[in-house]
Amino acid sequence: DLSDQVFSWRNEIRSGKRIGPRIVTPGRKLDVAEPSWPGSIAVTTPEEARNAVVQMKEKGADFIKVYFAQVQQQ
Repeated sequence: DLSDQVFSWRNEIRSGKRIGPRIVTPGRKLDVAEPSWPGSIAVTTPEEARNAVVQMKEKGADFIKVYFAQVQQQ
């Protein structure tokens, strides 16, 4: 997971310490109980999801990315 590094790069570019493109990032993805992606935030309840969104907003996320696997019904 590179989300913390991406936030750092974005801040350095914005402040003029690094040359680079404008970065728009969600930070860490919100995912299911057993995340599919390293660094994703596992959420299983609406409260956990709200807390994860607040956490990403405080980090500076530009948007929230949600990843989930569709459950197959029999």
